[in-house]
Amino acid sequence: MKIYFISGLGADKRIFQKLVLPTFFEPVYIELLTPHQNESLPNYAGRMALSIDSIQPFYIVGISFGGMLATEIAKLIRPQKTILISSVSTSNQLPWYYHLGVRYPSTDIFQPRFSRHLMHSQIGFSEQTILQQSNC
Repeated sequence: MKIYFISGLGADKRIFQKLVLPTFFEPVYIELLTPHQNESLPNYAGRMALSIDSIQPFYIVGISFGGMLATEIAKLIRPQKTILISSVSTSNQLPWYYHLGVRYPSTDIFQPRFSRHLMHSQIGFSEQTILQQSNC
């Protein structure tokens, strides 16, 4: 049975090299594709799914972003099992700070004014509280 592996961003198939599989599995490593401009995750996963032979039963394993892709692919072609490693199956499971990149451009995040706003509104710290704690 084929078992398809999808790595996360900034990784490749070597991330799976220490996994020991039963001999009846045939590992297949799917490389990430270059995304199209403004391409949604489901559309990207659909293009990735074209690399999978879904006629025969198969498993799919994804790590990190690869796990999110595996979840989307599973909605399209129904593997026997979908295995996520260090991943989430929906964006609702992501920590709140992962969503900052959508709300705020990265150039804003590194501005001192923004950092103070973030500490106060999102984390609940004020600049005065931090200064008091550092003088202890």
